[in-house]
Amino acid sequence: LVADPVSQPKAARLRDALARVDVLFAGPEEAAELVAVSGDAAHLAAALHAAGVGTAVVSRGSSGVVLADSAGVRVYDAVAPERVADVTGAGDALLGGYIAGLLAGGPAAPILWGLAAASVVVAGDGAVPADLTRARVEALVD
Repeated sequence: LVADPVSQPKAARLRDALARVDVLFAGPEEAAELVAVSGDAAHLAAALHAAGVGTAVVSRGSSGVVLADSAGVRVYDAVAPERVADVTGAGDALLGGYIAGLLAGGPAAPILWGLAAASVVVAGDGAVPADLTRARVEALVD
């Protein structure tokens, strides 16, 4: 089960289900709402994992993400886009790319697929640019 609380006000609805979530994507405000603590992205990701989330991914915006799971807490830098055209849809692309990477089952970590997909969206026109393809994302992951 992959979840995204969408917003800080809606995050509270997910709080009682954290132990059933395999992967959670959240912004810092949403993460803080879910675990009722404050701190940086690394602290929040670790707190989400400690609350029962299998893999917690906390966004750091254009700086990338922090991921916490049974292997520990790791920081992943964003994949630098060719240009910044529009950030609309970047979070959705991050999550969708992660799922695509998970399903691909290759050697690259799924989060790298997510970061690559987000980079393509940020550089493109609109929330779903024409070049947001598996081949384009794979090229960035490699």
